[in-house]
Amino acid sequence: MGSLPLYSSLLNLKMMGNVAAQSTSGDPEYKALVCIFLEGGNDSYNMLVPTSSDEYANYQSIRTNLALPNNGTGAVLPLNRVNSPKTPENNDRDFSLHPSMGGMQSIFNQGNLAFVSNVGTLIEPTTIEQVRSGSFLRPRALFSHNSQQHEWQTSVPQDLDHATGWLGRVADIINQPSAGFNNSSVSMNISLSGNNVLQLGSDTFVYTISGSGSLGLTRIDVPVELFSTPAATTRSILEQSYQNIYEESFAIESSRSYSSHENFSEAFEEVQINTIFPDTLLGRDLRGVAQSIGSGTAVGSQRQTYFVRTSGWDQHINLLSNQAPLLEQLDDAVTAFWNALVELGMEDQVILFSSSDFSRTLRSNGVGSDHAWGGNHFVMGGSIDGAKVYGKYPDPGEFTIFGGLDVGTTGQLLPSLSTDEYFAELALWLGVPSSDLDQVLPNLNNFWDGSGAPIGYVS
Repeated sequence: MGSLPLYSSLLNLKMMGNVAAQSTSGDPEYKALVCIFLEGGNDSYNMLVPTSSDEYANYQSIRTNLALPNNGTGAVLPLNRVNSPKTPENNDRDFSLHPSMGGMQSIFNQGNLAFVSNVGTLIEPTTIEQVRSGSFLRPRALFSHNSQQHEWQTSVPQDLDHATGWLGRVADIINQPSAGFNNSSVSMNISLSGNNVLQLGSDTFVYTISGSGSLGLTRIDVPVELFSTPAATTRSILEQSYQNIYEESFAIESSRSYSSHENFSEAFEEVQINTIFPDTLLGRDLRGVAQSIGSGTAVGSQRQTYFVRTSGWDQHINLLSNQAPLLEQLDDAVTAFWNALVELGMEDQVILFSSSDFSRTLRSNGVGSDHAWGGNHFVMGGSIDGAKVYGKYPDPGEFTIFGGLDVGTTGQLLPSLSTDEYFAELALWLGVPSSDLDQVLPNLNNFWDGSGAPIGYVS
């Protein structure tokens, strides 16, 4: 059976137990979170650039041959940032985007996109003095791709073996019948990029689809009695009765999984989207997310999460020439996704957010940048209090080498915001009670006292 397309459907739905609630008595409004994971470590200080005169001069002197121009050909794109009591550290400062990001510039300027600055894996609030003296709780295997990807997805940086992701733990809470959100046999957590730790919970599995929909048995129209295809044979096996309790349970749940595939596919195909998406892997994946979101309530889901991975961001060499097309593909796909949400009338019910292994060194290695720590991320949606930069973007005294927030000698910046603070606001917006946040983000109480909003980027 592992050789069949059904394998994905069977193993990525929860196979045993935890039947979905039969009625929905909670908040009737649909909501979804969409994570775009920039795998490899995005150089986010060339994605979001400081352009006040003194700050740009400092940026240019620190980044040397990696610095983007502030005017003329290939110049960065200015943001119409709004001052706010929520963003006192960044008020009256100018920022711009990489020249490949014209669509996201427009969405930001319209107030539907924001940036969260200098976010990274932290266990507790940490000062640069503590780092230099070694007297702090250090996240495991800093600057390592695999480890930091895992820690960004679990938000438990002290444990490389943590088996569940923070969105998986969110789903464990939201899928409880008492929450009354979901009445669906399809998992709340849907991936366009295969299995991942982020969406795996104790009671929640990841349902994997492609940009064109759910994966199921092929050529199911073949009469069962002919057994002429593996698909028909497998369907027949699933419909048999078995004396062995484990065989019987597996057959029942497998058949139910295929029924879920059929229900999902029927609802998915009913959604018509006229927005044109770019013909790239990310574009096709985000089109699939948009179409799936449009079918969410039809399959009984009021809360969903989506995971999309895009690779190629580990640019030790040729950073300027390689990052530009990556950011262009990202911008084209995210802009199309926003337009599709508007077409569906669901822009206020979806938040898209970025994650990555880490940012990159401020210092050039000659042709690119290397592994670092804190970096900048974006959040997009009608529920975002946009046109703002949250957290403190490092000022010239911090944005430097051999000093400031540099934990080494190459401009590996100490984060000023933890992943817990970044993610907590998303979990609260999706419906996790504040009293349950410690189950989702075990280190959050080290950073947030429970009053107000952790950061404030959700309106």
